[in-house]
Amino acid sequence: MLVEALRSHIPHSPLWGAWQKWEDQARRLNDVEVKTRARLGEVVDRVFAGTGKPFSRSGMVESLWFSIHHAATSESIDHMEYGIEHTGEGPNLRWGAFGLSGVADEAGLRVVQEEHGKLVRQVTCEEYVGALREELSRWAQARDAINEEVDILVLRHLVPGTCRLCPR
Repeated sequence: MLVEALRSHIPHSPLWGAWQKWEDQARRLNDVEVKTRARLGEVVDRVFAGTGKPFSRSGMVESLWFSIHHAATSESIDHMEYGIEHTGEGPNLRWGAFGLSGVADEAGLRVVQEEHGKLVRQVTCEEYVGALREELSRWAQARDAINEEVDILVLRHLVPGTCRLCPR
């Protein structure tokens, strides 16, 4: 509602072009996420199909996406630890908040953990990280353009008139 009110007051502001670029970039970023998650699902299926070990496809994909996102934003995942959650049905493997396996014996959990560790190393060294980093950078640039236009609007309100340095 606030945005629509602002749009009605300044319909021809460069702010709206910057806003549209930001929204377009957000859609592109979402497309990258959807495509990457689909590809990660295929990778997980391919890796775990032959193991015969119970694994959580959604937990695997989410944890790999988490790893890619953290690598793209230069955040460490070193603090993430594997753990075994004991339930009434038996042990389940977790990596941070992500459930990686169904109920399995200890040997099965070790196989799932080893394969997951390999996948994390693989996906954080591939094109996934670079593509996401590039899209996040473009999204941040679009956000910065909005902030610049808002700063100009505020300055024009606070300091009336123009000079040779004022943006047009």
